[in-house]
Amino acid sequence: MATGALTIRIGIALDRPQSVYYAGETLSGRVQVRVNEPTKVKYVKIFFSGEALVRRQFRPKTVLLYIIMPLQRQVYLDREGYLLGSDSGEEALLSPGEHEYPFECALPQALPSSFTGSLGHIRYTVRAAMRPSTGREESLKLAYTVIQPLDLNTLPQIAIRFDFHALHCHQEPIDKKNSKHFWCLCCSSGPLSMSLQVPKRGFVPGETIPFYLQVSNNAGSYVVRDVMVKLLQRVAWHANCEKSFEVNVVGIKELADSCVEGSDSRSFSDEVFVKPVPPAVSKDQCDLLSYEYILRAVARVQGPHLNLVISAPIVIGTTPLALQ
Repeated sequence: MATGALTIRIGIALDRPQSVYYAGETLSGRVQVRVNEPTKVKYVKIFFSGEALVRRQFRPKTVLLYIIMPLQRQVYLDREGYLLGSDSGEEALLSPGEHEYPFECALPQALPSSFTGSLGHIRYTVRAAMRPSTGREESLKLAYTVIQPLDLNTLPQIAIRFDFHALHCHQEPIDKKNSKHFWCLCCSSGPLSMSLQVPKRGFVPGETIPFYLQVSNNAGSYVVRDVMVKLLQRVAWHANCEKSFEVNVVGIKELADSCVEGSDSRSFSDEVFVKPVPPAVSKDQCDLLSYEYILRAVARVQGPHLNLVISAPIVIGTTPLALQ
């Protein structure tokens, strides 16, 4: 960037190379300004921003094209400060070379985790700006990630319980069943049944979700061609008084050789890896969007038939359960 022979370069260096912070921690770093000749400046300024932004797409029944609704915004962080000078104060003289200005910002405890989806995002940025005495303001923006910490041990629905009969501690497991019948004219087949068992409900990124599946096919000639287990992120968008949903697959295990013929029963034991994903965001934390995690087992039926599905909520946290 140049103003005549003057060259100005601005940089932002956060103290954490990965640029990841927990809500409640202190964001810190340095603004770097390099000039190639003596330069008078009015100010060097820092801005801290955080917001949820959602654009709603709506398609009336009588119109083929989507209508893009106005943006909706919810602000979580809006701070600024001078690192050098001010708008109305005396000008400062920078010598040729690089100058560094440290900054800090205490992040509020209640910030929701960073998130990016198809209709919007929750995003946090820091922007540095420098205004020379002559010429326009030069600025640079840098995004960073905020994680809302979640200790799984504080959640009563998944925390460890003591069994006084067995005299040992255990975690709240998942044990769900589902079944369906197939109809041809007025005749119904026998049941296709499936059960899903998981030893606990809470996990952190880097762990695996072990599961046990049993599929019993008493539906005669109807065949289960394969079985899979998915970890889903289900997003709800709440903008413009409308609600829509988005489902993202964040983990999947396709079970090899998982065909189940009629009058057969098979069991499967495997696991799904938990990728680096943030804890869920609730409607209480963000008015415009929320999301949760679901473990879904799917028995895919051969032919034009609906699949057999079991879904169970999973909690993703940042601190694992104390007893494994």
